[in-house]
Amino acid sequence: MTDPQIPTVLGTGLRLVGSIEAEGPVEVHGRLEIDLRCERLDMAHTAEIIGDIAVKHAMIRGRVAGNINAETVRLAETARVEGDIVADDSVEISPGAECAGRLKTMQASEKAKPNASPAKASRNTGA
Repeated sequence: MTDPQIPTVLGTGLRLVGSIEAEGPVEVHGRLEIDLRCERLDMAHTAEIIGDIAVKHAMIRGRVAGNINAETVRLAETARVEGDIVADDSVEISPGAECAGRLKTMQASEKAKPNASPAKASRNTGA
């Protein structure tokens, strides 16, 4: 079993297609055509993810073409997001960041529903 505090690092020379589920944090520097599930995502400004992201905490510095579902989302000034963002707690958008899509933060009443299931990300079809 891996230590959940040691990040899985996906480097700049890597191009990956498919899906990834990681128990701990993931650090991305390269171009990924994936759906990603992990505890924490840290995207470098060189990173590009084409696909949906489901994480607890997301730090986005690169480009995302897909939807993001997270507890907290931080978009750095170099972030470019083309898709919807659904955050349970908070979204922080730095000046210079670009986001083309809908933004939704969960209301306390929505979080408290006992039968509520987490929102499932669906690929942005541009419709």
